[in-house]
Amino acid sequence: MKLTSQDRNNILLVLLLGMAVGLAFGLSFYARFPEKCDDIDEFGLLAARFAADLTFGGSVRRAPVYPFLLSTIYLVFGPHNHTALIAFQALCLSFLGAGFYLFSKKAYGSSQLALGTGFLIILNPFVIWYVPRIWIELVFTLLTSVMVFAAYLALRYRTPRTLIFFGLATGLSALCKAVTLLFPLFLALSLVVLRTRPSGPFSHFPMKKIAGFLLIPTAVAALTISPWTIRNRIVTGRWILVSTNLGVEYHRGDYLARHNSFLISRKTLVDTLGDCVAEENRILQGLGKDPALISGLEKEDVFRNLMWEDIRSGPQQHILKTLKQIPAFWYKGNAWWTSLYFLGQSAVFLALFGTALFHLRRRRELGVLVGLFIVYMTLLHASLVAIARYSLPLYPLMTLVIAAWWMDKRQRLRETREKGGSGDHRRG
Repeated sequence: MKLTSQDRNNILLVLLLGMAVGLAFGLSFYARFPEKCDDIDEFGLLAARFAADLTFGGSVRRAPVYPFLLSTIYLVFGPHNHTALIAFQALCLSFLGAGFYLFSKKAYGSSQLALGTGFLIILNPFVIWYVPRIWIELVFTLLTSVMVFAAYLALRYRTPRTLIFFGLATGLSALCKAVTLLFPLFLALSLVVLRTRPSGPFSHFPMKKIAGFLLIPTAVAALTISPWTIRNRIVTGRWILVSTNLGVEYHRGDYLARHNSFLISRKTLVDTLGDCVAEENRILQGLGKDPALISGLEKEDVFRNLMWEDIRSGPQQHILKTLKQIPAFWYKGNAWWTSLYFLGQSAVFLALFGTALFHLRRRRELGVLVGLFIVYMTLLHASLVAIARYSLPLYPLMTLVIAAWWMDKRQRLRETREKGGSGDHRRG
């Protein structure tokens, strides 16, 4: 992809807009509501520990990328420096917009479309919302976007280099949040199905290429995460690929589903999860374990065993839980009013994306790829624990496809008017 001087100027403009918007919102929000920027997921605590002694204290609960980036900020600017954190996440917002400029330009070839896509992503309130918070979402969205871009290149060119890039991007995103680790497998299985559709964008995808499409990215992703996997083995004596929180997350999702988290309620999500933790403590006490003394690894063992027992004893209950959590993935916020906002936003985006997917003819494989990633993330989170915050990585990708469809639609309307005008002129 060759960038013109106009492209370079546009990218600089997107970067500057991202920094300006991110810093303006992040600093003003933190000044007014510092209590809403608490370290509720303990990423900052983990990062401060690493900044102090260059270890994560034997923790295997979290993937390393985000705590490591935070610890670098704390090492340079001092522990728990929230202003530096906001500046870093404003930079992530800028990179997200600039990255999608390049993604759009590569896929559709239009600088105007790429600029509009970058602006729309940066100005999405849902994206900006995470700049002042010690949450993983912005960094994870950036890495998953790179992964989907790499998958697009691999689908389009099918060369060893693009497949290796896809595997590397998958491994890096999994080191931020392990949920992406199975995406190459899901995509390869989807290709087996989609190639049977004669009119589909993958109808001519060679069957012999699908095995390589699965094996090469998977192998490269495994190599990418392997240093952390080996570290986990040394620390715990167990083979833990990235992190260990599957059983606890499954139980929390099960609790939310049992209490109909897909319904909009006046009870906050924080309060509901507090009740869930109380239930976890009662389960541990019933097994003769002290919740205050049990290690995170022992707690995970308890709830992972309960998870497998639950799935084996009643798969229909797991299916029901998944179905109930699908809508929660798109609009379950902390308060009723945030849930209403997420409901409106997700309804608009999904409707526009569905329309774009149906009508857009250029680069149809990209629209289908984004659709597959939406299905993958929705089902995976719905089977574990689903809240609207986890759907953030999907909105920039939907924006990419929606913007392309909208520009195509405007172009067709302009051409229709021009043809109509020239016809009237000839008749005159």
